[in-house]
Amino acid sequence: MKSSLLAVCLTASALLLISLAPRGDAHGARAAGPQEEDLQKRVALLEEQVAELMKANEEKDKGIDEVLKFLDAQAASCKTFAAVLDQSEALGFTQGINFESREVMLAGWRAHLAVMEKVPDAKKLAGDGTGNVPQR
Repeated sequence: MKSSLLAVCLTASALLLISLAPRGDAHGARAAGPQEEDLQKRVALLEEQVAELMKANEEKDKGIDEVLKFLDAQAASCKTFAAVLDQSEALGFTQGINFESREVMLAGWRAHLAVMEKVPDAKKLAGDGTGNVPQR
């Protein structure tokens, strides 16, 4: 009786240890395979989309830099134009007919207009309206 009770206890202990041990279930691995492949495809697609968005963002940043340079040039031109107006006034523009003051005024306006004409290409900056920036 002791030997059969010992055999039952050993068998029960062995079954308990086997049930607690981690196992590589072939069926479980097959079930996770398609899901994992789908996730990998989705991650690859998302990474591609992120790369495209990053590139588009860099292109937009370049456009913004062009606009900022344009605005800086406008600000500098305005300061120069203000100085020209002051010089023109000092030469007598407001005190009567003085051809020299009008020459200075015209030169200042021309310089200012030359800078104003250098507007960045709006079509290049705007893209095609879908958020995609045209390739250069």
